Amino acid sequence: MNVIITPYEEQLNLVELLEGFMEKEKESLENLESMKDRLNALEQAILSKAFRGQLGTNDPFEDNTIE
Repeated sequence: MNVIITPYEEQLNLVELLEGFMEKEKESLENLESMKDRLNALEQAILSKAFRGQLGTNDPFEDNTIE
């Protein structure tokens, strides 16, 4: 049985390429985790304002709900 082995230089290039992909994946996962934390904090802030009746719209002609 013949087994074809790529040249050593090509193997090194592939390893370098794969390591770059793995590093980008790690960075992406860290960014997603950070965004998840920020979204949770934003959700809590919105809920807090909603329960205090402080949410409004950007429409200046809309009446205040409390009034």
